[in-house]
Amino acid sequence: MDEGNSARNKIVRLDDHIFRLGPLGSPRVLSSYLIVDDKVAVIDCGPSSVKNELIELIKEVGISSDEIDYLLLTHIHIDHAGGTASFLRHFSHARAMIPEKGYKHMLDPAILNASSLAIIGEKIFRHWGACEPVPPHLASSVAPFTKIDLGHSEIQYIPAPGHAPHHHILKLEPLSILFAADSMGIMDNENNALIPTTPPPSFDFEKAIQDITAVEQLAPKLACIAHFQELEPSSSLFGRIKIIYEKWLARTNELVRQKSINGYDLNVCEELFAILVKDFPEYSRISGDLREQAIRIDCAGMLNYSLRRPRV
Repeated sequence: MDEGNSARNKIVRLDDHIFRLGPLGSPRVLSSYLIVDDKVAVIDCGPSSVKNELIELIKEVGISSDEIDYLLLTHIHIDHAGGTASFLRHFSHARAMIPEKGYKHMLDPAILNASSLAIIGEKIFRHWGACEPVPPHLASSVAPFTKIDLGHSEIQYIPAPGHAPHHHILKLEPLSILFAADSMGIMDNENNALIPTTPPPSFDFEKAIQDITAVEQLAPKLACIAHFQELEPSSSLFGRIKIIYEKWLARTNELVRQKSINGYDLNVCEELFAILVKDFPEYSRISGDLREQAIRIDCAGMLNYSLRRPRV
């Protein structure tokens, strides 16, 4: 398969004016979304490691470098936003719209990079690339519930703080399409595996369940999951997601209680994942890279949450 055909296979048309670009990266990191209205917007650019691929896909759609008006960031984790500065260098007319709770950390990402490195480990961090400072004259801080006019449509930032305090879902009206970011977990369609997205240090289980319920109540006709595809929402889908999150927490609490765990390291995270594989055999079939992320990020975040909770 030649490079051009490969690129076209990563462009999925969801509507006359909406495209999924990706999954980006090898191994997969996330999918970006492109909205072509009177204004042209990209939702999440990913880390710097996928910049060139994203540029080629946008070009393949037929959008030139001076036609991008907005980069709409759902949140500031580096797998979603780490490549923002390099994206803005290429798309010189674009403005990055950054959730206000993460805004200062994109202008000065020293703390963001240090935290990311500690959580995801040196291998993944080096592969994705560090977040560079975003020039303030190319960025805007976005308050919760802000609506951005794209012409025939508008997109609204809706807080979804279970994943992280700066995390948002974006709803596009009047098309009723929701860009769910990390609020519904990771869907590995190759193995029918759904993995919660529960990163330390700020993951909050109760708020995450509220976020899933909020997405359900918004009743979008299509939910675009950043990792890695679109789903048509149904009560059974939301029920499945909640059950998986609840099982993860239950198994985590059991491990913490049975082993009298007061802190965790990579070995404890690996032990938790091995327990979860018994409940979800499909996890045994996921790629090694996705497995490593689930252990280092999501198992760690669930353990961190469990250990923060008051003991009765």
